Amino acid sequence: MFKKPVFWIIFFILVAVSTVFCLKNFARIMSIINLDISMDRHEALQSALSDSDVWSIGPFDSRQAVIFNEDTFLQYYIELEADGKEGYNNFLAEGKYQPYQWIVRHFLPQQEHQAYFYYTPAGELYGFNEIIPETEPGNNISVELAQSKGEAAAQKLGIDLSEYKLIETKKNEVISGRQDYVFVYERPELNELPRGKPRGIIRKVCE
Repeated sequence: MFKKPVFWIIFFILVAVSTVFCLKNFARIMSIINLDISMDRHEALQSALSDSDVWSIGPFDSRQAVIFNEDTFLQYYIELEADGKEGYNNFLAEGKYQPYQWIVRHFLPQQEHQAYFYYTPAGELYGFNEIIPETEPGNNISVELAQSKGEAAAQKLGIDLSEYKLIETKKNEVISGRQDYVFVYERPELNELPRGKPRGIIRKVCE
C-alpha cells in the first residue's frame, strides 16, 4: 500500500491541509496569555507571614502552604462570549478582576482555625479569608458596626467601594452564640459575568 502513488498523494494533501489549518488557528490551538508575574513562591509566603501579623488573623505559629491558582472557568467564558484570546487579554489588562492569584494557607494540623491570603501576580494583597471554629466565642456587634469595619478593611486594601453596590448582607449565629456577618458588593459594569463569579467580594468576616 505504501508503494502506491495514490497513498502518498492523499498523505501529502492531508499534511498540507493540516498545516494550513494549524497556521490559521494557531491562536486558538496554542493558548497565549499576556501575564506578568513578579511575585515568586518565596515572596508569597513571606508576605503572608507579614500580613498575618498586620491584620492579626490566622492561627499562631502556623504552617504554610502555597499555590498559584487560575480561574479557568472565567477564562473559558470570556473567550467564548467575547473576542476569544484577545478579549481575555484585554480583560486582564483592565485589572478589574484578578483571575490569577497566589493563595497562601496558614493552618495547624487537625485544627479548623485557618486563614487564606490572596495575592495578585504583581504581589499586591488581593484579599484574605479567616475560618474560625463555630465553637469559638466572639464579641457580638451590630450590623452597622460590622459593615463599617468591613468597609474600613476594604479601604485599607485599596478597594474603592464607591464603584460598588452592596447587594447582600448575611448574619449567621453559630453554636457558641457568636454572630458573623458577610457583606457582598457588586461592581455594576461587571454584571454580565456568569452567576457565582466574584464581583469585588471582600473576603472579610467580622465577628
